[in-house]
Amino acid sequence: MHNYGFAVDICLIIDGKTASWDTAKDWDNDTVADWYECVKIFAKFGWEWGGNWKNFKDFPHFEKKGFNNWRQLIKRQRDAQGYVIL
Repeated sequence: MHNYGFAVDICLIIDGKTASWDTAKDWDNDTVADWYECVKIFAKFGWEWGGNWKNFKDFPHFEKKGFNNWRQLIKRQRDAQGYVIL
């Protein structure tokens, strides 16, 4: 899914200098783990979080919902730059 632009892996940048993949830390002290604040934002825009997967947890991973796998995307028409047309 990464190869088709429908998945990203993220980390949080704390104070502009520290990379964090800590899913429990509440850096801004608002009683909600900052990672879960990101999960909520991604979900609002139709992205699935790899941390919710049952068989394999991929905490940094988010992918756009609605595409079951890359095999669906490889069959789709592409534009002049090679991007999948939806």
